[in-house]
Amino acid sequence: MRGKPGRAPVFAEHPELTDGDVARLVRVVRDRVRRCLRKLGKWMGEADAADGGTELHLPRAGRNLGPWLPGAAHGEGMQAVCAPRTISRSLSLRRGRGSHTPDGVAKHGAVEKHAVGAAARLTTLGSLLAALTGCGGGGGGGGTPPPVPVPYTLVALAPASLAGISSIANAISADGTAQGGVRFTNTNDARALLWNGTSASLVDLGPGEIQAIDVGVQIGFLGSQFANAEQAQLWTGTEASRVSLHPAGYLTSIATGGDATTQTGRARTSSGERHAMLWQGTAASSVDLHPAGFSASTCYDGEGTVQVGTGTLGGQDRALLWQGTAASVVDLGPGVVSAVAGNVQVGQTLQVATGRAHAMLWRGSEASRVDLHPAGFADSRAFAVAGNRQVGYGALDSGVLHAIVWEGTPESAIDLHSTTQNYLVDGGPPSSSFATGIDAAGNVVGWVRSQTGADYAVLWVRQ
Repeated sequence: MRGKPGRAPVFAEHPELTDGDVARLVRVVRDRVRRCLRKLGKWMGEADAADGGTELHLPRAGRNLGPWLPGAAHGEGMQAVCAPRTISRSLSLRRGRGSHTPDGVAKHGAVEKHAVGAAARLTTLGSLLAALTGCGGGGGGGGTPPPVPVPYTLVALAPASLAGISSIANAISADGTAQGGVRFTNTNDARALLWNGTSASLVDLGPGEIQAIDVGVQIGFLGSQFANAEQAQLWTGTEASRVSLHPAGYLTSIATGGDATTQTGRARTSSGERHAMLWQGTAASSVDLHPAGFSASTCYDGEGTVQVGTGTLGGQDRALLWQGTAASVVDLGPGVVSAVAGNVQVGQTLQVATGRAHAMLWRGSEASRVDLHPAGFADSRAFAVAGNRQVGYGALDSGVLHAIVWEGTPESAIDLHSTTQNYLVDGGPPSSSFATGIDAAGNVVGWVRSQTGADYAVLWVRQ
């Protein structure tokens, strides 16, 4: 049998259950899923109202519910992050036309399932309804959805003595033993900071800012960017150990990434052009990576023989990859690459249609690009990568920022902001959070912003 225009499609053939009974129940399930998505802030479109082609997929037992609801009118999809109670069967429900086998099991877009028989189908749908009640379903008053587990614990790195004074954690060593960043004094002078996992371990390395860190080595700069007086620096754990990387013949320089062997950054020429730079521990070792034809370039990070960053070509930012020389440059397409680990690069690209940035992942070529932008956010950026994890932030339409961890796909995004709400700074929970670095074990560094606008360095420890 086939559904006909102007009537509900045929779902069941059973003497005690009418097609209308099951169709109504399917609609209730669909509506509750929509309410769930809206409550969780994961609603992505308005095209779902059209009849036909609205599909709900449920995973096997023990996995989170991740319905994909394509909008019939425009072909747009929406994905939810909602974790109901365990569903005992895997099934798929589709509103639309379909055909039936002799035993009443539907095919081609009616009702597909492991259970055979309309009564079993109805029982399973009833269980689904009960599971969705906690996600803000209608009828019985709707409750608060159960929190999605976040496998991280927040550790404050900013000591109480810095209350009201902004501090930021920019980077973490690969082994997780050290974190580096900056604080700003009441006169806005920057001080380079080094931690070993706790606020009590804080070491002040003197004037400057730590931008990157490796085991035993801190990378950054000295001097104010606002005064065009910055110079790239290298530390090894104390203020007295500081070594200047500032290359001769350049006006200013900043080291932004790298490791114990090579350091990366940028320098400004006597004519004012910004050039990507590479060092090997001394000012004399500097290599200008600026590619021919570009008006500006910056090298943000490096690992081994590979460096990554961005360059301006024809007024557009291009994501770039080098291997030690300007001539080795590889153009990864529009965007900015912020970090590299192994064969993975991360950063962001600007979406021409919306003017918003999307966090991106590359594997050495433009064709390999993966859009990491998570559902529910207006803007996103990725700043660091280690192993199969990436970190950055997502911005809501309101302008609030949430620290994010990914594992290679937009669906894998973990919102760390929920872990900040018990950390009271300047009289209340933080308004925004940022993730800027990650180690091999998945521990994350960054900062939170208080309601008054002050920043506080934090560490998220993976459980």
